[in-house]
Amino acid sequence: MKCSIEYTSSWGTVQQQNCVILAVDVSDDSDDSETVVRVLFLTPSSKEMLPCKHYLNSTCNYDNCRYSHGYEVSISSLSDYIEPNFENFTRGKRCLCKNEDELWYQEQLPASKLIKFTLN
Repeated sequence: MKCSIEYTSSWGTVQQQNCVILAVDVSDDSDDSETVVRVLFLTPSSKEMLPCKHYLNSTCNYDNCRYSHGYEVSISSLSDYIEPNFENFTRGKRCLCKNEDELWYQEQLPASKLIKFTLN
């Protein structure tokens, strides 16, 4: 299920981030606010947000892995998924772009650059 959360980076920046729920930790309590979910970020912008490929294959052997094994948040802190608005997208404007390192950065696309969209 897609959702969004308020995420505070390791350097203190607070952003609303789109995610997908990876797992739900259901406690014995009947209070829904105590239920914890593990989410993966759809547009990771730092290594700590980037999903660990080995973890997703159940083969990560690191106790202190640099990559994400899912970010834990309470279910009550989940917000609605934020749909991208492609109507305001024009060449020369800043947007999130996926880089070769699999991270997403704010970039301004030159007017001459060919743009390919993949919508999921």
